[in-house]
Amino acid sequence: MEAGTPGAVSVQDEAVDKSNFKKCNQIAFYRRQKLLHPGKSLYRVLLDSVTLSDENVKFQIIHEENKVLLQVEIYEIEGNIFRLKIDEASPLRARYKVPDVLIKEPTTKRLFISHKEAGILVLSSVNEDYKLQITANPFQVELQSKGETVMSMNSNGLLYFEHLQPPSSDRKPTAQNEEAASDSSKEKQEDLGLWQEKFGSFLDIKAHGPTSVGMDFSLHGYDHVYGIPQHTETLVLKNTSDGDAYRLYNLDIFGHKIHDKIGIYGSVPLLLAHKPNRTSGIFWLNSSETLVDISTKAVAEHTPSRSAAETVKQRAVPLTDVRWMSESGIIDVFLLMGPTAFDIFKQFAQLTGTQALPPLFSLGYHQCRWNYEDEQDVKAVDAGFDAHDIPYDAIWLDIEHTDGKRYFTWDKQKFQNPRKMQEHLRKKKRKLVVIIDPHIKVDPSYTLYAQAKEKGYFVKDRNGQDFEGISWPGSSCYLDFTNPEVRKWYADQFAFKTYKASTNILFVWNDMNEPSVFKGAELTMQKDAVHYNNWEHREVHNLYGFYQQMATAEGLMRRSSGKERPFVLTRSFFAGSQKYGAVWTGDNTAEWSYLKISIPMLLTINMAGISFCGADVGGFIGDPDPELLVRWYQAGAYQPFFRGHSNMESKRREPWLFGERSTQTIRRAIRERYVLLPYLYTLFYRAHTAAEPVMRCLWIEFPGKLETFDVENEYMLGNALLVHPVTEKEAKTVTVLFPGSEEIWYDFRKFKRVEDAGTVKIPVTLENIPVFQRGGTVIPLKTTAGKSTEWMIDTSYELHVALDTEACAIGELYIDDGHSFQYLHKKQFLYRKFTFHKNVLSSSCVDESGQYHTTCVVERVIILGFGKQPTFVTASSKAFAVSLIPMPTAINAAVAQQTAAGSVPSATIGTTEGAGGGTGGIYSAIISRNQPIISVKEKTYEELHKKCLEKNILYEDPDFPPNESSLFYSQKSPVKFEWKRPREICENPRFIIGGANRTDICQGELGNCWFLAAIACLTLNKKLLCRVIPHDQSFIQNYAGIFHFQFWRYGDWVDVVIDDCLPTYNNQLVFTKSSQRNEFWSALLEKAYAKLHGSYEALKGGNTTEAMEDFTGGVTEFYEIKDAPKDIYKIMKHATDRGSLMASSIDDDLGFSYGAAPQSNIGELIARMVKNQENAQMTQSTVDYQGMEERPAWTIVPMQYETRMSCGLVKGHAYSVTAVEETVFKGEKIRLVRLRNPWGQVEWNGAWSDKSEEWDSVDEAEKIRLQHKVAEDGEFWISFKDFMRHFTKLEICNLTPDTLEVDKFQTWTVSVNEGRWVRGCSAGGCRNYPDTFWTNPQYRLKLLEEDDDPEDEEVICSFLVALMQKNRRKERKLGANLYTIGFAIYEVPKEMHGTKHHLQKDFFLYNASKARSKTYINMREISERFRLPPSEYVIIPSTYDPHQEGEFILRVFSEKRSLSEEVENMIEAERPLPIIFVSDRANSNKELTADENAGKDGEKTQADGKKRSSTKAHEESEEQKQFRNIFRQIAGDDMEINAEELRNVLNNVVKKHKDLRSEGFELESCRSMIALMDTDGSGKINFDEFRHLWDKIKSWQKIFKRYDTDHSGTINSYEMRNAVNDAGFRLNNQLYDIITMRYADKNMNIDFDSFICCFVRLDAMFRAFHAFDKDGDGIIKLNVLEDSYNVSEMTYKVAKDTTAKARLQ
Repeated sequence: MEAGTPGAVSVQDEAVDKSNFKKCNQIAFYRRQKLLHPGKSLYRVLLDSVTLSDENVKFQIIHEENKVLLQVEIYEIEGNIFRLKIDEASPLRARYKVPDVLIKEPTTKRLFISHKEAGILVLSSVNEDYKLQITANPFQVELQSKGETVMSMNSNGLLYFEHLQPPSSDRKPTAQNEEAASDSSKEKQEDLGLWQEKFGSFLDIKAHGPTSVGMDFSLHGYDHVYGIPQHTETLVLKNTSDGDAYRLYNLDIFGHKIHDKIGIYGSVPLLLAHKPNRTSGIFWLNSSETLVDISTKAVAEHTPSRSAAETVKQRAVPLTDVRWMSESGIIDVFLLMGPTAFDIFKQFAQLTGTQALPPLFSLGYHQCRWNYEDEQDVKAVDAGFDAHDIPYDAIWLDIEHTDGKRYFTWDKQKFQNPRKMQEHLRKKKRKLVVIIDPHIKVDPSYTLYAQAKEKGYFVKDRNGQDFEGISWPGSSCYLDFTNPEVRKWYADQFAFKTYKASTNILFVWNDMNEPSVFKGAELTMQKDAVHYNNWEHREVHNLYGFYQQMATAEGLMRRSSGKERPFVLTRSFFAGSQKYGAVWTGDNTAEWSYLKISIPMLLTINMAGISFCGADVGGFIGDPDPELLVRWYQAGAYQPFFRGHSNMESKRREPWLFGERSTQTIRRAIRERYVLLPYLYTLFYRAHTAAEPVMRCLWIEFPGKLETFDVENEYMLGNALLVHPVTEKEAKTVTVLFPGSEEIWYDFRKFKRVEDAGTVKIPVTLENIPVFQRGGTVIPLKTTAGKSTEWMIDTSYELHVALDTEACAIGELYIDDGHSFQYLHKKQFLYRKFTFHKNVLSSSCVDESGQYHTTCVVERVIILGFGKQPTFVTASSKAFAVSLIPMPTAINAAVAQQTAAGSVPSATIGTTEGAGGGTGGIYSAIISRNQPIISVKEKTYEELHKKCLEKNILYEDPDFPPNESSLFYSQKSPVKFEWKRPREICENPRFIIGGANRTDICQGELGNCWFLAAIACLTLNKKLLCRVIPHDQSFIQNYAGIFHFQFWRYGDWVDVVIDDCLPTYNNQLVFTKSSQRNEFWSALLEKAYAKLHGSYEALKGGNTTEAMEDFTGGVTEFYEIKDAPKDIYKIMKHATDRGSLMASSIDDDLGFSYGAAPQSNIGELIARMVKNQENAQMTQSTVDYQGMEERPAWTIVPMQYETRMSCGLVKGHAYSVTAVEETVFKGEKIRLVRLRNPWGQVEWNGAWSDKSEEWDSVDEAEKIRLQHKVAEDGEFWISFKDFMRHFTKLEICNLTPDTLEVDKFQTWTVSVNEGRWVRGCSAGGCRNYPDTFWTNPQYRLKLLEEDDDPEDEEVICSFLVALMQKNRRKERKLGANLYTIGFAIYEVPKEMHGTKHHLQKDFFLYNASKARSKTYINMREISERFRLPPSEYVIIPSTYDPHQEGEFILRVFSEKRSLSEEVENMIEAERPLPIIFVSDRANSNKELTADENAGKDGEKTQADGKKRSSTKAHEESEEQKQFRNIFRQIAGDDMEINAEELRNVLNNVVKKHKDLRSEGFELESCRSMIALMDTDGSGKINFDEFRHLWDKIKSWQKIFKRYDTDHSGTINSYEMRNAVNDAGFRLNNQLYDIITMRYADKNMNIDFDSFICCFVRLDAMFRAFHAFDKDGDGIIKLNVLEDSYNVSEMTYKVAKDTTAKARLQ
């Protein structure tokens, strides 16, 4: 209909009452499913129905009550994917199964039954990496990966499947059919909407009855889940136990609300779960309305012992339950097993397809508005961009361009010559995008309608007539895109001859395709409408927009005969929509909160496989102020899809309409986008070919960094750019998290290195937003921006090379024609890799199948990370412009020539100084993205090995490359090593010859005798040896240059994969080697251990127990021999009998750690090694080894040789203890100890040495028993007496604590707690620092049962405490050293038993410890054994000095049952008086009154929400009158003040208090205070509210002064715990950490305004929560209005134990 005619519609038809949309409790199938509570499932497996085939495993399950049979099918799919399908065994009619979303039927692998017992069936994959354990009764499936349970299904018994039923014969068409379970109270049954459902005036008739399905999934170890777009919600999915579930139902919600779980325009039922070592995914393939409930909790995990020698572990781990509920269809779910996020993306793409490679123009800027009026308006806007020198690529036309909203037509008055208009744009090298919606105007004269009507192509109503609804044209019909024939016909409409006046620069925008139906139920199509094949709309609803975009993309391709790439933007989408184009977030609003929420929304969509997405810049609805518009352009420039768009009722907002400054800033942002296009286009090619998202959450790039898991205000663009949009008004600074302490970051515009790591405050101006380049990356850019992308085809490139800690960088550039499919069909493309390494910048071809000619050259290279400019540059072709940016680092490098991108030669570089730097960094991480076979570090050994064999290549480790970066981090080697594989070093190499034994280990020049001594001990325990060195590794059978070893790391076993390239000099191994030249297991084990710690140099110096623990996961003991117990020999003897590993050492005169000579450095060590090796070769040159199969390896005595004593022992050196025995000598028993020198030579020469005369008195049988032999192999016997006299330290690593109790052997229980010391909050130091000691992490230990010792009448409990600091060796390159650590144990007073309160300072001042570590020592782990009576204790682990930040693991071993857990305060507050909320629910709540003062003489709130003065209960005092007069002067006649006025008042008052240090209250803080006291939502506070606030501030000021003991005007952050407690709040450790990080300055002090701001937010949080928590159970449920009340930006969480928790945002 035309505007102004009867029935015409306007924008107001979309601006509907939000009550027109359902809440979860108004959805019938949701109510029905929620009646099923967690518990035992009623479904049971019929084990006799199990059948196996090459494709799947099938069996039936039965419902114990209704006896309906369901068919279950389980598939394993190539690429670590499992599929579970559940359908009725014999349905009345076929149920809907989603077609067309999967790109093909997945390739399956055969599953086989690996175990079967009563009630349990275990299915295994071919390689046995995964197992599915099926429990019969109740039916449950558990998915395990290498023994670890990753996911379980129906473990909560929530499998729900409504089978098809015939309608009752006497059912009337309008009768209600209510079926509900009666509860014990016999209350009235609820309408469950089984056969029809009413919402408002709409009636949904369910012809086939209820068909809902649902199932629960438990994700083990996960507490961070993401995905299931589209919602205006946070990045991390929230628990839904206190509110609505996440809804997946495509709806047109104009101006959708922020932080709401209702479904909006698109739905992708993909959920990701992430923890540091694994990412998993669930893809629920169902297109009907779906709801998702999420619940995260902590559960106890028990790890069963593998043998009697191992202990049972118990720890608290997170568990996330996800419950999927769909209205119809079947259960068809894909379990994506990762194990990395990038694996998940590939697995999802394997099922649904990758992102379509967009035409290059579509990555430029798009200018859109509802509507550009006519052709002249279009030309004027186009000219405006040129006049203001702003690039853009496409102008868009909304619905007004058509003839009366008839799509595929033009308004004949406004667009008289559309072809000419397009030709004008073509000459400007720009494009046109027009809107085409799915609704078709009901008009018999309209050709499109008439044809579709005649062919029967419209969706039908339940009576078989064409469904009609109201939309923009008025009465409209809706094309049935689920019909393939309709899609083909629709695609034909885009042919140039059919779509009149269209040209090949016209592209399409599909809007309103949820589908949107004005005045329909929830503004969409009736669910009982009927589609192709008689499927009801309820089955296909979420697919409707997916199908329209599919048909549109097909149409655009057909019009070019399949030669040109289409561009189609859609508002509605589903899984797989990425194959057809782009999406956007819909009708947002011009407010700061919408800019802010757009970031997590886009990140979530990217995770769901749709990289090409964006939000309307500036906000579609309303009018942004200039600052907001500028900030939105700056954000959009660094997001995948970049379009400015606005509503017809908004003011015009072309970029030049907001003043010169705004114009300049927007111009700069858009031009930055265009310069960045080569990088962005390359990222889209990676998304297209490797399914890598373009816009990435931080955790995706930094999966092990816990601090990144919740970050949603910044993101990575690809792997190289960190972007932090400014989303707050008038921001002067933003807080940026720089992930990865080992990373280097550079300002992308200023080229300056960011000196600080972690969370940093970055100053910002209106001119730009923070963008940083990651060290180790190369970013290709254009040297300048053109008028559009097509103007830039011949523009030169420049490279930004950002060096990492290894002085390396790597990056890629993809080039093709930017518009056709020639890249695919004729391989017309270039894909180059740029590598900077060892001062050489080179270019190589990533994909040699591609060929493409371009005239572009790399004109300029900017290298970031230099100490100074190089002396000279040598290039392989003519000179070019080079930009060098000097940086204050130790790295020096040069740059190389680049020529045409089509053939970029390698360049040779010369400099005066070589590149140095540490190991690690980003170099290998980028390689792992670009070399999918040999370099993907997340792949398992088996996968990598298999792929290398298939491709007939040798593995090259990208994470530990064969270069100097893997050797040293502190300096450059004085000599050049050559990395060789064993086959290049000798003939006939072997992994192990004759079994691995202690004589195979000979030390090189590294100072890691401590490590080699541990290896020698390891060889004595074959079971342990096989654990560390997996079998079936060989240089003969299936050799691929790849090996792997396994180590224990802080509670888990990790598999370290390496290649077999080893550093050599003169064809001799530099470091560890075997006594046999062609045996290499020990050298490769050393390399794997070096990789684990970052470099070979990191192994210099250490304690043997460190490596022993890494080989076993055992418990360490450490003895100073001079202070050893009297029965130390007995302890050593039992240790060897029990298989413990043991080593000993002799301190040097300076007390240095053995293995590290204090007077030397790596350079000196290597220089000495080379000299010795060359001398050795000269002395052996007379020997002829020609023709010999095996040659000896010449082992050179390391530099510590000078510390050798006359007795042959070496100071500052570690020895393996390989045996402890007794023998008879001259009639007396002699105690002996056998030791081995890791050098493989230099032995003890005293009594009982190899050649000593003592052996002459020992018979041959005894010599054989003692394995005595005369050989210079480093192993020797020594008498126990001499051992005690010469050696100073003894280290023992026990497999369990049993060997500490000499005569006992039993199973121990282990509790493992991970923690951290946080500077300024929980790094309190030892008890020497009483002011801070109490702030250390506290762990409660409950000793519940006494030991079993009948001979001991003492009631006692034995336990062992082991405290280990984490990652210090790996962080050596960053200057980290081992902290001096220890712990103390205190008994908890009986009155505090069972509580979880953090013990305060006074407790430790007046109570002595019950036990403690003997000393504080700088070892990785300190352990002590204790015996204490049963009781409750608290363990305080700490560093010796305060303020030392680090991570640790605390293990408690106990003989009997015990409990160990971290002390976490319950989050609570002394119940505050509630404030008033403007909420119908709150106003009806009699408890929600004003506070006492306001109730007496303040204002009251009327029912209409307005304030009115109350009658004063008594006369004011003189002081009160004076206070009121002052307030009136500030507030004016309305007696109310806003945030800015409040800030002025507070700052003026604080200035008068010289004893309070403050930089002034920020406006945002004052807004929080207003929010706390404002009772009517006006944004202002009145006199009584202000006075109440002022009273609070005064009381908090008293607390502040109480703890400002030094009168500095600040309080120490450690005192914040006490201050918070004094104010009546109880918080947990995480919140105290957050408070410290947010409010403390670099000196760990908190000033007054920060202190007040913190307390205001805490008070607001507890007030709001208590106001709604009427029954006091710690759980609240909020309606829409209440949920939107965001007090002081607080986020509320409710724990499972009904304790309210809050987290500051």
